[in-house]
Amino acid sequence: MQSAQAQLAHESVQLPHWQLAWLHVAQVQSAHRQFAQESAQLAQAHVEHSS
Repeated sequence: MQSAQAQLAHESVQLPHWQLAWLHVAQVQSAHRQFAQESAQLAQAHVEHSS
């Protein structure tokens, strides 16, 4: 019984790390998406300026 409680406590400790990892992944994906949009806008502005 004690080992089962220890396992449960271990899982409850691990949970926030997974949540933080998923949150970090979402933030990185959002940053990449914003960077891609800005890069596309810069490229388009460069093409319009050079033409």
